Amino acid sequence: STLSQRINGKWDIWEFNASKCRFTEAEAEVLIDHALHEAERGFPFTHQSLYEKGEEILKAKGAAQGTPFKPLGKQWSHNFLNRY
Repeated sequence: STLSQRINGKWDIWEFNASKCRFTEAEAEVLIDHALHEAERGFPFTHQSLYEKGEEILKAKGAAQGTPFKPLGKQWSHNFLNRY
């Protein structure tokens, strides 16, 4: 069935889930680098700091594309850490 779906142009679950991600791989790298940079400076990791940086990126992205800003969810930073 998987082969049949691929031949017919349907997405697999990995592609579908990737399409729902609000950050590109490059933006995710910026968030990871932010967390590492904070650690190098001796600041402990906080979900709030990661959340704020994520929202900052989304606000800039929305302003550049002319789309409204939609805030991140409450558990976003936990999900981001699980993914990356």
